[in-house]
Amino acid sequence: MKYAIPLDDQGITRGSQLGSFEMSRRWNSFDLFGNRSFSGSGTSFTGMDSYSKLMQEYNKTAQLLIEQKDYHKAAFVYMKLLKNNSMAAHTLEQGKLYPEAASVYLKYLQNKNKAAECYEKGHMISDAIGLYKELNENEKVGDLYMLQHKKPEAFSHYQLVADGHINSRRYVKASLLYRNKMQDTNGAQHLLLQGWRTNRDAFNCINNYFENIHDKKSLLHAIDEVYEKDTNDNNKAVFLSALKHEHKKDAAIAERTKEIAYEIVAGQAAKNPDIVAELKNFNEDKSLSKDVARYKAKRLYN
Repeated sequence: MKYAIPLDDQGITRGSQLGSFEMSRRWNSFDLFGNRSFSGSGTSFTGMDSYSKLMQEYNKTAQLLIEQKDYHKAAFVYMKLLKNNSMAAHTLEQGKLYPEAASVYLKYLQNKNKAAECYEKGHMISDAIGLYKELNENEKVGDLYMLQHKKPEAFSHYQLVADGHINSRRYVKASLLYRNKMQDTNGAQHLLLQGWRTNRDAFNCINNYFENIHDKKSLLHAIDEVYEKDTNDNNKAVFLSALKHEHKKDAAIAERTKEIAYEIVAGQAAKNPDIVAELKNFNEDKSLSKDVARYKAKRLYN
């Protein structure tokens, strides 16, 4: 391989003639970076195979080296002989030669995302953080700072992401960040209530709000409080849909959600007859379905 001719856009190294080449040593090592080919005397061959033939042979060699798990030499073939930096980087990554792969991605392919991924896989966390900062991947930066047990730095970057969600009124996403990564359950619940009150993805906000409450007594209190303070004619139907999930959790909760369901339906039925059908989710009486059907038919023909 140290005698191999590097290919370029014309088929062989510039300065050589297609159809002849010198069989001389061209590489002093298999170093991927800073290694230069050099010429020397040797036997001259004529009638060399075409560019495509030589390229095919180099590709076969690279694949053979990969099969032999000699990923470094395979990358050398791709980079120095085939001038295929992308495959060189991929091969180094495949062989878990992550620092070298990152260098190729960064220096020759200008791919900071892949370079950062390789630094991360290679446990070069500080290098990965630097690139992710340049890419404004603040959540990833936070995750990596957590790996380094640098909670203040991590939370600072998580907050940047959360602020972006809040400014765009993506309250569920912001709440998940608060709860799962910043360990701020109260802050997460506040955001979900904010989304509910402003009717921004209201169902998912209130559904997640209740889902985050694991104590049954506290959940029952929360249901009552939201129902009394934060429901109105515009959102009671959505609230009723959310109650369906809570109704199944506990007998005491089921009793209260059933009461609320009947209250909401009684108040909304005149304007929204279809809401009566929701009662089947809170009452197992099979005759209820018939009663609902009769009620809807009566409304239809009156």
